[in-house]
Amino acid sequence: MSKWVTTWAFGQRELATALSPDVSGCTVCAKFQANTHGNAIRLVFKEEYSKMAVEYLELALDVDGNKYEVTFEGAKSFILQQGQQLISDRIPAGVNKYSTISLYIAFGENYSKSETSITQSHSDKGNYCMADFVAKPYKNPLGNMPFTERLCGLKEIQFEVDDNDPACAVAAFGDSIVEMASWFNPLQEEISKLKPNVSLLNLGIGGNRLLKDTNAPAAMGLNIFGKAGLKRLKDDIAPLQQLKAVILAIGLNDIAQPGGPEGFSPPKGEICTASELIEGLKQAIAECRSYGCKIAIATITPFKGFASYDAQCKAIRAEVNDWIRNDSQCDYVLDFAKLFADPSDEEALIPGSSIGDMLHPNPKAGLDVVKQLDVKALLEAII
Repeated sequence: MSKWVTTWAFGQRELATALSPDVSGCTVCAKFQANTHGNAIRLVFKEEYSKMAVEYLELALDVDGNKYEVTFEGAKSFILQQGQQLISDRIPAGVNKYSTISLYIAFGENYSKSETSITQSHSDKGNYCMADFVAKPYKNPLGNMPFTERLCGLKEIQFEVDDNDPACAVAAFGDSIVEMASWFNPLQEEISKLKPNVSLLNLGIGGNRLLKDTNAPAAMGLNIFGKAGLKRLKDDIAPLQQLKAVILAIGLNDIAQPGGPEGFSPPKGEICTASELIEGLKQAIAECRSYGCKIAIATITPFKGFASYDAQCKAIRAEVNDWIRNDSQCDYVLDFAKLFADPSDEEALIPGSSIGDMLHPNPKAGLDVVKQLDVKALLEAII
């Protein structure tokens, strides 16, 4: 007997078409580094945002240099309508913790508009799934901004394991600080050392708010920051296989986003109250528990110096963090607010620890924070 375990999962947002290449009729490729083991692989595709049917001509998977065709109910091609999901047939590719996986997707004229956080490359027009794939150079329309073309349509990667294998998953659910992985990547490494059968899943979406959708004015109505966290829990958490726990690290954008950088922020009037955010977190906790998950919750990190920061933001963050630490009744509290804070000013990140905007921690800061965590106690509390 065997079971399936989710080893990667992604929150989808609407593709920022002005920033992304036209991959109609092209083959795209994304690479993954396995962090656990399995006897076989299964892929889950979902189309959240495309208004037209999406045509997948062919897919292939390369595992450590061996290529496998990917089929869906025996067929090499399929079409996804908006809101539809499909799960691939079993792909008989064994993987280990050090395996390199490459996914190739040949799109028809209508390609997916449901973007995930995985970086891709694309070919000239043509189907190169089982042939020699050559990446075509991508020119970032924003110049030096850290934007890369993103993989579309993929929702989950699952590994097959023996039924008695203790393999399981933990999902980190949040915003850009989760997605950018400053603390996620080193935490994933530490978890892998202690519990090699545990997959930490990155369900962060940049710009995501817990309480409200955010349609950035510059995106002309595209939902580039994803649906509100409370709306996406059912799609992003409930279906995950062998999920034991959720790390809730969301709420910063509900406070910091309104009144932020022009063109990518809602008006200041959309800022939440502390009571509203606490109620939203209570609802998220209750829903995750209804899926059988334990909960670790993160305090909201400092952002003094960011464009929207003011006394109102300070008061809301303080009240919400006090509730998280003392009254949230979760299985574990990750006090990132304290660990990322400047010792001389708890409202600001440690000097030199942001990517330059005073809100997003950089990779070194994330690594330093994870070194201070008791990862063993975290795992004992949630698994």
